[in-house]
Amino acid sequence: MSVMELSKKETERFETLDRLCTEHGLSQRPKGLDTGDVQDGTNDEATLLKRLFKAGRLNPHRALLQLEEATRFREEQHVLPLYMTIHVDDFEDTRKFYPHWTGRRDERGLPILMVDMAHYDQAAMAQWRKTRDMSCCTDPTVTSRDGPNMA
Repeated sequence: MSVMELSKKETERFETLDRLCTEHGLSQRPKGLDTGDVQDGTNDEATLLKRLFKAGRLNPHRALLQLEEATRFREEQHVLPLYMTIHVDDFEDTRKFYPHWTGRRDERGLPILMVDMAHYDQAAMAQWRKTRDMSCCTDPTVTSRDGPNMA
């Protein structure tokens, strides 16, 4: 779905949502992102249109409430600082063990997931256990002393 695929009435509603987001300060770049960081997909046009606007049944006020709720949750839970404490290598190694949605569903509407079993060997499982058992920072507002491993 793109802006071009919307009817005139839907386009007007989307423009209302865009205006409301601007008025409520939700169109700004999220706080805490550095210059080189990619916006996380909460308030860009594609997300507003595809996720919030469509999920809110093309109702700008519903979509605005959902965006406000998501933004508040991210701030209250310190989501961005928490992500900054995750080392990229640990993230990449760990995500190999989790199922990925194929984008398809079965006849009951349940998502069809795929697990790549090639990653399940003894060495990989030992490394996963090591990172799983690492002590976690209990205060997400505290950043890692070393900073994230962005290499």
